[in-house]
Amino acid sequence: MRAAGGLGYEAQGIDISSASVAVGQSAGLRIRSGDFLRTDFTDCFDVITMWATLEHLPEPSRFVRRARELLRPGGLFLASVPNYGGITQRLIRTKDRYVGSDHLNYWTASGFASYVQKFGFQILETVTFGFNPLTLVRDAMDRGRDCDCEQMAAEQTEQTYAASWK
Repeated sequence: MRAAGGLGYEAQGIDISSASVAVGQSAGLRIRSGDFLRTDFTDCFDVITMWATLEHLPEPSRFVRRARELLRPGGLFLASVPNYGGITQRLIRTKDRYVGSDHLNYWTASGFASYVQKFGFQILETVTFGFNPLTLVRDAMDRGRDCDCEQMAAEQTEQTYAASWK
């Protein structure tokens, strides 16, 4: 939200975690607690992002469908999910820090692209980034499970997708 605001966009956010909302509000961001599926938004949006969200949801389709409903024609849906087809997953499987009880859904790059297209999105770009050999070694030694969120964010291997609704 800070980056979007810094580029001149009118950014707002919603999160179900009141602790996350408090952090954002203390930084001066326009964010509120709430359920993305049940909140009545007064406007449609040009961009909706879901960073590290969909893999945690029991019914991610409901969230992707809702994002599509809330986007203006030509709007962008940007999402990131761990790449289940990435090199870390292929080499160390269940020791990969992104295979855990809090992740209910897993996608490969092509699988996620196909999934999002089912909702009427056109894939504009798929980006894989963040492979770090040290992370691979830490995870192989089962040390990745103990790192905090900030460290994981810095080291993560994830997929970022840009999709446009036509």
